[in-house]
Amino acid sequence: MLSINKLSDIVPYSEAWFTARLGKMTSSKIHCICGAKGIGDGGMTYIRNKASEVITGVSTEKNITTEAILFGIENEPKSIKHWKIANNIYRVTEDVHIIHNNLFASTPDALAFLDEKLMFAENETLLNCCTVESKSYMTPSEHMKHIECKTPEDIKAINPQLFWQVVSQVYFADVMRGFAIFYNPLFPEGNYYRASQVLFKRVDMQKDFTLLKDRINEATELYNNILNKGK
Repeated sequence: MLSINKLSDIVPYSEAWFTARLGKMTSSKIHCICGAKGIGDGGMTYIRNKASEVITGVSTEKNITTEAILFGIENEPKSIKHWKIANNIYRVTEDVHIIHNNLFASTPDALAFLDEKLMFAENETLLNCCTVESKSYMTPSEHMKHIECKTPEDIKAINPQLFWQVVSQVYFADVMRGFAIFYNPLFPEGNYYRASQVLFKRVDMQKDFTLLKDRINEATELYNNILNKGK
């Protein structure tokens, strides 16, 4: 269950949020360090870029706006609303920033609360929720192939970036489940290709978590080595 202590009070996509992300590795790019054969060149590029943000104070992330990105921005909130109603979810809180440690962070599109119950442990409140990552692909073929995915492994085969994004969200939040949901309003209501979901269960992700933890440790060491060069 998610500890309330992990939640940041920074508003996602605010100026403070972008500033707080400088130097942090995030779920959206965590796939860069999760290749099957190791961190590799792509992972090292990501680590160097993140370290450079600490040194220079300048973001290395490019803010590119395309028609497809605007389509997603418009429709992903609709996707969450559609999913909430279809699955009778008690409550959904969108855009919650989760801090894993000083170097890693995650902003799922939503946290879905299954009921109103809270659990209390020593010095912390635990939330009964799951993570939600919403995707609305403008290109029909891209959307349709994701709709046809039924398992996390199906997603991994076509979109490793999304696979590791959801895996890391579940891991960082320390919850039992996460969802990847897909929605395109151009497909009519009731059509097979309009909307779907893929459930990620923590119990099935232990090997993925082991790999992720190993890569987090390795990336942290490499990152710190870069920052300490010449000291």
